[in-house]
Amino acid sequence: MAQAWHPLHERSDDSRSERIALVIEPDAASRAEATVVLRSMGLKTYDTGCGAVGQFIATQVELSVVVVDAVLPDLDGVLLIKRVRALSPDAVIVATAPPQADWDEIGEQAQRAGADFALSSLSAGTLRSVLDSAPRADHRPETRTD
Repeated sequence: MAQAWHPLHERSDDSRSERIALVIEPDAASRAEATVVLRSMGLKTYDTGCGAVGQFIATQVELSVVVVDAVLPDLDGVLLIKRVRALSPDAVIVATAPPQADWDEIGEQAQRAGADFALSSLSAGTLRSVLDSAPRADHRPETRTD
């Protein structure tokens, strides 16, 4: 079961001290499986089957990991990936899609939108493997702007 959602009035620096994951997946079984994997990896996890709710949550906290279905029933998942990338630039974003989707096109669009990984099928083993191979934000080299 997902943790209770407590919206913030503004994005808090407190959220940066803990690793937070968000799963946006309309299929309840896939959503639950991804949530279990993320929690087992030590992340505080929120999940929803609704893109609009996921978008709202993304505006409230700094995310470390996002698993998002690129084909959502209520909004364009590729645009959601762009928004999440803008809000949490260091997050690891994993895009998925339902089995009947045209995966080649969707995967390419998701990666252009900012997804770090595009998975044609979501499974616990695949998600764990992908996240284990992803550099964590606190281990990434600093980008100098001067």
